[in-house]
Amino acid sequence: RVARPASACERGEARAGIPPAAGMTRAVEAHGEAHGGGRPAPRRVDRAQARARQAARRRTFPLINSQIIAAAETGDLDLFMCTVEAYLAQMNLVNLSTTLHRLARLASTDAQALRDHPVLADLVDTLRALSQQAGTGGAPPQCQALSNIVWSMATVQLADEPSLRRIAELSCSHLSEFKPFELSSLLWGLAKLGEVDPSIQGCSEALFRQASQRVADHIGQFSFRCLVMLSWAFAMSRQHDVALFRNMAPHLSSLLHTASSHELSTVVQSYGLVGVRQDKLFSDVAQKAASRINDFKAQELVDMLTSFARNSFFHKGFLEGATLSATQRLELSASQLCAVLCAASQARPRHQATLGAMLALLPQCTTGLDELSPDEIASLAFCVASSFCSPAHAASGAAVAAAVAEQPAAGGAAAAGGAAVG
Repeated sequence: RVARPASACERGEARAGIPPAAGMTRAVEAHGEAHGGGRPAPRRVDRAQARARQAARRRTFPLINSQIIAAAETGDLDLFMCTVEAYLAQMNLVNLSTTLHRLARLASTDAQALRDHPVLADLVDTLRALSQQAGTGGAPPQCQALSNIVWSMATVQLADEPSLRRIAELSCSHLSEFKPFELSSLLWGLAKLGEVDPSIQGCSEALFRQASQRVADHIGQFSFRCLVMLSWAFAMSRQHDVALFRNMAPHLSSLLHTASSHELSTVVQSYGLVGVRQDKLFSDVAQKAASRINDFKAQELVDMLTSFARNSFFHKGFLEGATLSATQRLELSASQLCAVLCAASQARPRHQATLGAMLALLPQCTTGLDELSPDEIASLAFCVASSFCSPAHAASGAAVAAAVAEQPAAGGAAAAGGAAVG
């Protein structure tokens, strides 16, 4: 009798020390038979047989998880997807959660290969089916699994509206069972996916409304990282609960010592999008950022300055530190330099720190005028006029800026350059 040749997946599993899928399935079936899950003895009660089969199947899920984790640890995307394909029909929602979570980590090195992989469509179909079944058999879904699924889908930008709609419904029904980090990750993921597919915002709107009250009632249980994710999620999903943002502000201030530069930037951006000004929080963030200015990337500084400007907030030390970084440490594009100058002028046009930023950064910005859009050129001309001219001249500068914006890009650049020199 000739043995069937091993498949590429089986050969890969053997090299990685992973038991073959077929062999594991036979082992599970044998285990079930030994405990009453096999062929029943004559006159055995059907109910007992069904219970035994269910018990054998429940023992399968942890074994599948172990195979998924082992395949992921090899770092081989093809082997991992082959393993997923072998067990997909036997998975439950927790297995899918593990699969997607490990997939999100693997995809960070080759996201395009993941999106092109043929098994991904089958994975999404299985997720749709299992999410629809979840919560219908009496046992509640595991909140950690729901949170991990949404976070993982957001990380790989996999937006499937039917699955996410059902997950949002299940989350609403079991909101009180979510731990703070699980709820924060869930809402962050839904907001992130809403950027990919705007329909996600509609199907998660009810969840955000309920979660807002849940967070407000238990805000002391949320860590700084959780509050940062929540502020960003509510801002990006256009759920602008002003009371919630005011409630979060003192808790964020008290935990700033744990913040990274990216988290500081995210907090300011979130409050800027919502339009909620909290001077104590902003002052604390700006002071913390100024003391660690060398930790910031160029776009983080730009985002902070523009977000502060949206709320008409100005901090001398932070602007001076950002200006110094832009001239000595970082390479900002013409568009980024334009945004910095416009933000400084909008917040405090005639302040000494604003004038210093203009004198330091305007020469760099004007060398790249051809890279700016007509709107950016008009804004730049107006902010220069607002900072250096009298109010009467600034008003006429606004008219000039509007005229510049109507010109073609090349002509507008030349006109703005002449206005800046003047």
